[in-house]
Amino acid sequence: MKKRFMKWGAVLLAVTLFVLSLSACQRPSPATEADTTEPETTAPAGPQPGEATAEDRRMLDDLYAGRTLYQGEMHNHAKTYGRGPGALLGDDGNTPLSDWKGQMKEYGLDFAACLDHNQYDHFEHPDWDTRLFVYGSEASVRIIDSNDQNYAQKHGQMHFDMIFRTEEDFVGLINEHKNWFRYDEETHIFSYNGLAAMKRAEFTALIEAVYAAGGMVSLPHPMQNHGDDEIKLTDRYDLVFLPKDADGNQIIYGFMTITSKADSASSRKNHETWVQLLNVGAKIYAAAGSDNHKDLNDLALTSIYGTAEAEEDKGALIEKLRCGDFAAGSVGIQMCAYGDGNKTAMGGICDFSDNPRLVARIGNIHYRTGTEDASSTYRVDLLNDKGVVFSQEFTGEERPVIAIDTEEKSAFYRVEVYDVTRASEDWPQGVLIGIGNPIWNK
Repeated sequence: MKKRFMKWGAVLLAVTLFVLSLSACQRPSPATEADTTEPETTAPAGPQPGEATAEDRRMLDDLYAGRTLYQGEMHNHAKTYGRGPGALLGDDGNTPLSDWKGQMKEYGLDFAACLDHNQYDHFEHPDWDTRLFVYGSEASVRIIDSNDQNYAQKHGQMHFDMIFRTEEDFVGLINEHKNWFRYDEETHIFSYNGLAAMKRAEFTALIEAVYAAGGMVSLPHPMQNHGDDEIKLTDRYDLVFLPKDADGNQIIYGFMTITSKADSASSRKNHETWVQLLNVGAKIYAAAGSDNHKDLNDLALTSIYGTAEAEEDKGALIEKLRCGDFAAGSVGIQMCAYGDGNKTAMGGICDFSDNPRLVARIGNIHYRTGTEDASSTYRVDLLNDKGVVFSQEFTGEERPVIAIDTEEKSAFYRVEVYDVTRASEDWPQGVLIGIGNPIWNK
């Protein structure tokens, strides 16, 4: 049975002025004339900051009509055939795909991405089920011309995830780019064709090829790279390669911010780094995944409002992943900006010059065992590049909708959801359980 996420929303400032209209009339003598003083009138007030109008709600309803909230695991490893020795040549996980199905039902997961290292043997397994599983693989690369000349010696290889709609898309990429991949047709294992050490431009070209094949790329553990937990922000930003499309527009790709569970120290470090990158102008999506090699769990979920097609083919969810219309965490989030006949969904780019309305709805929350539940108190924060612009607490039984007028000078708007009940010394504001992707200012 599906468990639903609850959506993160937040709202900016819109100050409404009450205009008092007074009549200036001369009061006649009560003995000779009737009192003709006009009553005072007040101009109708607009919505208060955070208050969603019927039009705001209708815009969200129209945008997400016919879509269903799916929750799942975007990065895990399974035990499949095990044709080779070691993690990079055989099984990556301890749990077979047949057991994944039972664990998904136990935890209420709608989908799971199996991203075994440098192989796609798992796609051919008899237990592979497109109604549940998402195609992909985790690979690695060493960048040799980073701004930090000692990068290769200090940080070793950087892992990256490639996720695809179909097996054919994935295999087609490998077969087309044999300059990058060495591929064994019998074992379905691939490796770099003498290019384990790549320059930035070549790695950027690889990313562009993945997107051209209908896939997406994500950095799975950006601040925890083979035991080195102190990668400088400048070094990591240097590795945020932002390829361009045919029109020269920046392609935005995934950036995993939750690695094991929402309240972990590594997740907090990844989140802080992502926020820093946003604030210096990077356009990067937040995603989530436990990267667990033991079994499936519900500690690092991804929430996606997918189309009806995803019910039978979970690969269809990549459509919303590629455009950023999803949330990292256990809360379903819907968000859009609209005005002058235009509408931009979460993850998109919008012109704020005419101060369009921004509206967000918090959907179902997936209640992890022993943590959140319907009786908990939650808070939704609406943020821009300057900080929190609107905040509202709610209960697990509520589905708040918040809205604001955007400001022309804001770089972006996004929402976060916190479990206030679980506030602690490490998490004084509550545990962050949901991260909505931004809508950026054009």
